[in-house]
Amino acid sequence: PTYGKICDVEYQNVLKKYATNSKIVHIKVFVNSFIFFGKFISNSLNVKDYKLIRKAEKEVLRMQKEYDFFCAFPEARFAIAKTLFLYHTESLELENFINDTILYFEKNAVEKHDKTIFSSYYSNALNLIGEYEIANELQLKYIDTDFLSSEDYYHSYAQLPFYKVSRAITLLNLGKTEESKEIYNEFKKLNLTELPFDIRDYVEIQFYILAYHLNKKDEIYLKKIQEIITKTNFQYFNSLL
Repeated sequence: PTYGKICDVEYQNVLKKYATNSKIVHIKVFVNSFIFFGKFISNSLNVKDYKLIRKAEKEVLRMQKEYDFFCAFPEARFAIAKTLFLYHTESLELENFINDTILYFEKNAVEKHDKTIFSSYYSNALNLIGEYEIANELQLKYIDTDFLSSEDYYHSYAQLPFYKVSRAITLLNLGKTEESKEIYNEFKKLNLTELPFDIRDYVEIQFYILAYHLNKKDEIYLKKIQEIITKTNFQYFNSLL
């Protein structure tokens, strides 16, 4: 999965073909959910895209029956897509779905890495729709920063920055500006161009939105944000400015 291309229709079509030809259920869950995410982020959702959620939901139920363990990445990706779908359609089921998702997660995610991965991804999505209190609870209760920063964790180089920017945004929107600034100041020391290509644009735009709000809406950061939106079509982020 490459965030920078997820709004590109040709890339979405390649993923669809891959999922159609694959016999692996978690790939079908992941792909349909990730494409829906791209449609949401690009503000291009229409009614025909809702079938992506129906497909993902059908496959996630099959995945849960076939696997005797909690499969964190596709579970998180589906939870994100369904949450964004309910938010987009202004469904009264949104609150119940979020609560049910967390209850299912708490019951079935046993391993530390599964708890951390799911909570990190899902809290990031909750930030997108303004559910900062719930995002904060997940971050505090389930995310193990020692695990994320461990050299033994293969994805630490990508997941730690992803989590940190999410955490700073959550804190800022809960009025904890100083705590948010602490993480922001750590982040400024990073060379963002060295972030993995598949997640770089998505982390960068959130960092610049954070910087924009922490630095009195400095136009320098607004220009950076617009450059990324032009490059990736992440139109939804305009609503967070």
